[in-house]
Amino acid sequence: MFRYKWLGIWGLLLCLMVAVPAQGQEGNGVGCEQSRVIFLLERLEGATCEELLALHDGGIGWGVLMQAGVVGEVTSADWRALVAAHGDDGVGWGQIGRAYALAERLGDESITAEMLLGWHGEGLGWGQIRHAHALSEEVGMEIEEAVALFAEGQGWGEIRRELGLPPGPPPWAGNPNGRGNGASPGGGNGGGQGNGRNN
Repeated sequence: MFRYKWLGIWGLLLCLMVAVPAQGQEGNGVGCEQSRVIFLLERLEGATCEELLALHDGGIGWGVLMQAGVVGEVTSADWRALVAAHGDDGVGWGQIGRAYALAERLGDESITAEMLLGWHGEGLGWGQIRHAHALSEEVGMEIEEAVALFAEGQGWGEIRRELGLPPGPPPWAGNPNGRGNGASPGGGNGGGQGNGRNN
């Protein structure tokens, strides 16, 4: 909830930044005294005026720089890495934010957001990537190996059998028959009828 509040504040600031005319801008020139540059310098850690101007002259818009700051603040990622990721193959900010958040949540320093974005770009869904991580943790293999097995077209059940794991649901799947027990901690009246797949 707190993170989303910051996104709202950053979004408002971004709108103001775009709406406020640049001060100190002569014709099409841009300088260090321009309000947008000053605004970004205050928010992008370690940025210099020359760096921002060079990025902008290279075709990176002020909005992209601002969005990198927003996503970087929410995910604790470096804004420079985010700008680079956004420029690669037109990856959207939502996917970038999700990859950085997932990399952080997995808690494995060998798994980078760039790796996750690469797998996602190759067609793996975020859930499939989480499954590969859980399986790799369960059997002590590298996540790349689990991703490769899945990319070969095998299902998670087939992969478990191939690895000699007992049949049944992996730790991430919950109840394989899709039926809950109807119990809820709050005393609710859940019927326990899900639609899970038994694989």
